[in-house]
Formats: sequence, C-alpha cells, structure tokens
Amino acid sequence: MIPWIDGIRQSGTLTIYTASLAGTWAHVFREALHEFNLLASTHNLGVSIKPSKLPADKEGGANLSVQTADGPISASYDGATQTGTFDGARLHGLTLLFARQPENVLEKAYIFLPGRPKVNTPSGLRPAGAGVMKVIAAHELLHACGLDNSDHSDDDLFQGTPRVDAGDTAQGDRILIGTGPKGMPPLFLSGSTAKNIKDLWPK
Repeated sequence: MIPWIDGIRQSGTLTIYTASLAGTWAHVFREALHEFNLLASTHNLGVSIKPSKLPADKEGGANLSVQTADGPISASYDGATQTGTFDGARLHGLTLLFARQPENVLEKAYIFLPGRPKVNTPSGLRPAGAGVMKVIAAHELLHACGLDNSDHSDDDLFQGTPRVDAGDTAQGDRILIGTGPKGMPPLFLSGSTAKNIKDLWPK
C-alpha cells in the first residue's frame, strides 16, 4: 500500500480525467465510478473520486487519468516516465503509480484499460460484456487509491486472478469470485480490502 500526499489524503477526494474514453468504455467507466463511490460511502472508506476537466499532465490537473490501450503504453510525471506493453484483449487493467521519493507518497496515477477485452466462450472469443468491463475499471480505481498487487484479495472486487463465467450473450458475462459460484456484477468489497483502503485514507 502507498499513501497519497498529505494534502490529497486529508481532502478525502481524488480527481480523475476521463475525456480520453469513448464509446462503450465511456459509458461503462461512468457506471464504474458511480458504483465505486457508492461502495466508498457504504464502507466509509474515507475517499471518493470525482471527474475533472483538467488532464493529469496539466498544471493543477487531475490526480488520476484513464485511457484505453492495446500495445505500448507510457506515462510521465515530474520528469519520471514509466513504459510497458499492454495486451488490450485481456481482462485486466493496469495502473501506473507515481510516488515522490524518499517519502514514498503518491502524486499521480495513470489507469490503462484494455481496448478490446475478450471473453473465451464455447463458440470462440468474443467481446466482453459491459458488466465484466465495469469490474475491470472499478478494480483499477482501487489500485489508484494506493493499493498495489501485493494487496490483492481472493474474495471480492480486488481479486488478482479473475475468472469469467461467460453468459449466453455478452450481457450475461460475470467475473467469478474465488472458487465458488458467486460473481460480479454487482460489485462488492471484502472487509480486508475495505480496511486496507481505510488505513490509507484515515478520516
């Protein structure tokens, strides 16, 4: 877990620039953000995320940025750059966190969502449904709060190895939880994940 800088943490609010999203992802991400904030309120997480009109790389811009990707990715902040390769067909996002050193406190985060997530069905690969896409997006919002891969759970939205229960149509797709039949949507948090976020965002 990595905390945000004091001023952000004390405000209890992160801002996010979403204008790079289009099509299905723009709609799905709005829903994911709304449901994240509902979960944050229900669990008293100490943080909410609000849209910003200013890009993250502008002076006074958003704390977070989100975009789709398929192939090389890159993000830069305060003279530092992180790069990589991203598979846009996978059912995973990726969040690059930029922390100020030596304090190791977050100052920016860049979320990448798969540009063309696919689900494997008996009839072959097809585009993932909006419900699965929403789970992917909300998962990355948890990372943006300061959780890293070592904080992954196995029983809620923050599980690290999602399994898909493919519906007869994309609208019926779900992400399964653990080894049982329970799935998402609807989105939910376990007590351990909620506690981790609360520890990062004390009121």
